[in-house]
Amino acid sequence: MSVFVDIAPDEPQVSSPVTVAPASKWRGRLTRAALPLLSVLVFFIVWQLAAASGIWNQTFVPYPGTVWRAFLDVSTTHDGVRGYAGYLLWEHLYMTLRRVLAGVATVVALVAAGTVVLLHDPATPPAAPPRPTHATTATLPYLADGRLHVGALTLPVRGATDLTDPGVGAVYRTQEADIVLVDEEGGTAEIGHNAAPGLVADPARGWVFWRTYTHQLVVFDAREGHSVAIRTSLDPLDFFRFARPLALTGGTAYYGFIGGVVAWDLDADRVTHTGPDHPAFLTRVGDLVVATSRHGTSIVATRAGRRLWRREALSFPRAVLSADGGRVLVLPASGLPVLLDARSGVEMPTGLPSRSRVTTVAFARDGAAAYVIGRRGNTSELVECRGTPARCTTVTTVSGRLTVPR
Repeated sequence: MSVFVDIAPDEPQVSSPVTVAPASKWRGRLTRAALPLLSVLVFFIVWQLAAASGIWNQTFVPYPGTVWRAFLDVSTTHDGVRGYAGYLLWEHLYMTLRRVLAGVATVVALVAAGTVVLLHDPATPPAAPPRPTHATTATLPYLADGRLHVGALTLPVRGATDLTDPGVGAVYRTQEADIVLVDEEGGTAEIGHNAAPGLVADPARGWVFWRTYTHQLVVFDAREGHSVAIRTSLDPLDFFRFARPLALTGGTAYYGFIGGVVAWDLDADRVTHTGPDHPAFLTRVGDLVVATSRHGTSIVATRAGRRLWRREALSFPRAVLSADGGRVLVLPASGLPVLLDARSGVEMPTGLPSRSRVTTVAFARDGAAAYVIGRRGNTSELVECRGTPARCTTVTTVSGRLTVPR
């Protein structure tokens, strides 16, 4: 017997898409909305309980309802009373913010004005000074009888206290603390103000270096008529009050400071301090330095930090180097000048009569050694000595004081 079984394939079962209830989405939204509200509610409940506990005075912890009523009182008009003291809350806020903004603006304006005044350069005049021509004479400038002598020119000056020779004309400081440039044609220009005593120059470049009472160090180009560099002290502990210009050579300005010497590199605008083991020197040209010994009874010459020679028995001297650094004139307290070879320390004849009492020494532009000799009867004599052996010539004799650049 045969049995037939009809096996029919099952109908394909197509699963219907499952609809997900949006319950989870709404639960997240409600949570995000309820948490801040719940936090605020808890805050007010704690506030109400703290006020009701009576632990703190109502002045410091009032009821929330009290604060709300006060807010409505100062924000609206009630019982004929407008806000608080006749002004609504937003008007009080406006006045407060206006005063705050006015105070901030005043402080900003004062700070800006003070910064401008501090950084303003009183040493540089608004108008460009005349540009002096190159020197037409080798005789160094000098002051005598209230007149400045520059080459063949003579012009009156008012109370000059300092004089320096930038290699072009002359630069002097007045009693009013102004710095005046005089060119070879007799033209004058004030190139600085509020200057402290003490001027030094670099004749090779025509630059002049001074300090101001407004906490600045200034280097001015007398040839081109503009400031080369200005250093302003913003540090109350470093305000240049005790700074003393010493030398200006090779693009570096040197000034004495408390405990040593500061070298100001003008190109890089960088300063280098030396310690108390390096006292302020007497004169310098390039890396050739002439300084006194620690006890002030001798002088020492060094080049690039290496000692060249030492000269004894020169008490409390003053010294000046020639522009080429070849010779050094030393004037000790005795008033008897000594002319030395700057490289070897060998003494050279000055050409002056013996026992000449010299008050000031300098070098003229052509390298001549210049001496101011005090004579009897309050008379001063300017003598220049040239050549080898030295031959001396009296430039002028005046009654009173005679000043030459140092």
